[in-house]
Amino acid sequence: MLSKSKIFFKGIVAVLPHMLSVIPFGIITGAIGVELGFDPILVYATSLIIFGGASQIIFMQLLSGGASSLVAITSVGVINSRHLLYGAVLSEYLEKLSFIKKLIISYFIVDQGFAETNKYLRQNKNLSNPHYYVLGTGVTLWFCWQLSTISGIILGSFIPEELGLKFAIPLTFLAIIVNDLRKLEHVFVMLVSGFASLILFDAPFKSYIILSPIVALIAYGIATGTSIGRLFLSGLIPGFMLAGMFAIWALIHSYFIDKDSAKALKNRTPPTFKEKIEVLPRILPFLAIIAGVLYVLYGGVATPSEASGVGAFLVFVLIAVVYKIYQPKKIWNIVKVSMKESVMIMFIIAASYLFAFTLSQLYVTQSLAQSMVEMSSNKWIVFILINIFLLIAGFFLPPVAVIVMTSAILLPVITQLGFDPYWFAIVFTINMEIGLITPPVGLNLYIIKGITPDVSLSEILKGSIPFMIIMALAIL
Repeated sequence: MLSKSKIFFKGIVAVLPHMLSVIPFGIITGAIGVELGFDPILVYATSLIIFGGASQIIFMQLLSGGASSLVAITSVGVINSRHLLYGAVLSEYLEKLSFIKKLIISYFIVDQGFAETNKYLRQNKNLSNPHYYVLGTGVTLWFCWQLSTISGIILGSFIPEELGLKFAIPLTFLAIIVNDLRKLEHVFVMLVSGFASLILFDAPFKSYIILSPIVALIAYGIATGTSIGRLFLSGLIPGFMLAGMFAIWALIHSYFIDKDSAKALKNRTPPTFKEKIEVLPRILPFLAIIAGVLYVLYGGVATPSEASGVGAFLVFVLIAVVYKIYQPKKIWNIVKVSMKESVMIMFIIAASYLFAFTLSQLYVTQSLAQSMVEMSSNKWIVFILINIFLLIAGFFLPPVAVIVMTSAILLPVITQLGFDPYWFAIVFTINMEIGLITPPVGLNLYIIKGITPDVSLSEILKGSIPFMIIMALAIL
């Protein structure tokens, strides 16, 4: 029988390998807080109260971006709601403890500690004092995190503003990703994705946002075995329909709701037919890229991952020939700016993927999806329930994570109910796109914030609400 001290020590040893990621993450979190202009005491207070890197950074990013305290606190609460699942899983091992002890121990339960604790306690179910193992993992991570955050606050105060620390965050995630690069195809996909991200980052008006539905359709096709080419074709008419609905709303808002915009529109000089024709050639290179990618896909020349490489190459040719961006200095500027401004988005994605991993490991998403389809025999009620479920899942998880976790469960049900799987794929994708403009994750909201830094995040959110409603109507 193990003593309390030995159990506690085992918990310490179990989380020591995690220090390789916790220490740099904590340093970066503290440094970014100072870089955003917050008082060092406030930065450290977030470390004490929130005790979670991604949540702390999102909290400070929201406040620095003009969001209200209520929005920031609510977002942190939603992101950290995964701790409810942690508590539910560990409750069977800690049920004999008093309420005060449970309260204290729950404070120290974080992602890495939960993973190690859950694994150990499943293997040692008859352990007499399991809470000492929880404390061993949690207290170790807590002290490490606090010291790392303090170090980051000190370092962030001395590092010149022009140097910045944001470049370290992508490197941290790259270090994590490298462990999973076990096959040549994985390395190829990562390199193509990184190259495409750097090239597309300088696209006019951040137009790479439109690629997210394409990625969702590709993920759906891979997860369900449906034809990716047919999925793209199935999305043409709904895509034009949505574009038309968005355009109608934009006209209504500009002419009848926004008085300043309406006044400016009335006083403007409309472009001549010649000026309109002169603008068209600027669009042709982008159409050529789309045509090239579709050709290699539909022609059987390349797989979806290889087609992304073709697209990245065509974009590189475009910026070199049309925009004359081929000098090493300009390419370096693209790399530097992209690494600086994509940090927040990477953290949001990382936090949401961690949440998705936890839900998947605990079979929460799969169980909910299965329960939804068993609640009624009426196919339209089941369809509505599935859409509500997907909508809520999209609020907190990235589209690819939701697709991978649920499509294999939902697709057989959809086909049995008589719905077309390609039609359902488009409905699925629109649901996921609503999630991309909905807090707490709302990835596209932050991209728009980067395009229009003078507009507050709350105003952007208000402006996105009509488009959420339009997409919901499009599903109906």
